[in-house]
Amino acid sequence: MYIKEKSRPNTPPQPPPPPPPPPPPPPPFYAHGEAERLEPTEDLAGYTYIDYSEKRSLPISVPDYHYLEKGGERYVVSRYVPYLYSSLGRKPSSHFMNHEQLRPDVFNIYMAGRHLCSRRYREFSNLHLNLKKEFIGFTFPKLPGKWPFTLSEQQLDARRRGLEQYLEKVCAVRVIAESDVMQEFLTDSDDEQVG
Repeated sequence: MYIKEKSRPNTPPQPPPPPPPPPPPPPPFYAHGEAERLEPTEDLAGYTYIDYSEKRSLPISVPDYHYLEKGGERYVVSRYVPYLYSSLGRKPSSHFMNHEQLRPDVFNIYMAGRHLCSRRYREFSNLHLNLKKEFIGFTFPKLPGKWPFTLSEQQLDARRRGLEQYLEKVCAVRVIAESDVMQEFLTDSDDEQVG
């Protein structure tokens, strides 16, 4: 059996849909070293944009630490540790044991073999807090932890290595290394008093 097709009216073929619009142009590229890349810019919402992408390797190191000296001798900190004891029929009373310990004073910071300054752990901790306040958008490496007890030589060396790695990573970001906070930290306080 033969089925006859319905005749279609003569309609012109439909044109293809228009192509999608081109993507927006990429942001402008700034040549390496242009001041615009280093300067923070204000956007419309009032937030500051800081470019953390420009990195460099600085020969910064914390190769050693030294103990505070007073009158040519190592400074010995006397520390009294309270302990309680009780005997039959007596109230607990407080006694003190005298412990003498050497206390490391400062970690020495060098740049390309030249001594820049010496800083206590507390100063590294303050630097970390100040940098986090100034560079809110940057993810800072972790600072070695604070320890309430006397550190052994191995623990001190581990802390020294951790502080060195912290400075290497943070100073590798040009805008942070050149900030006033970092420059003040790396300037010897004795140099500031001259003049």
